[in-house]
Amino acid sequence: MNDEEKQELKVETRKGLEVLVATLKNSNIDLIVVDEILGCLQNQLIYEDELVLVLENKAKNIEVALLGTYCPEKLQSIADLINEVTPKRHYSEKSIWARKGIEY
Repeated sequence: MNDEEKQELKVETRKGLEVLVATLKNSNIDLIVVDEILGCLQNQLIYEDELVLVLENKAKNIEVALLGTYCPEKLQSIADLINEVTPKRHYSEKSIWARKGIEY
């Protein structure tokens, strides 16, 4: 990814986090699946402390599934459920890291 693409990814990730914050306040929702957010943490597109704060302030009835391969200790301490998924085939093997409209 070049610098312009990295910056665009950061901007889009921030927008996604804003959507998550708003959605987590909607008590009509039971489950939210946030794909690859743990990779966003690992790549410092968002920060652990801010995600912990977001999760601590969600509507109590909402279950949140955070997906990715990296789970820091703080998130492990507040999580209700932690699963590890191992990819068998992934487009990153072809050096495709993020696709517009899918990951950002």
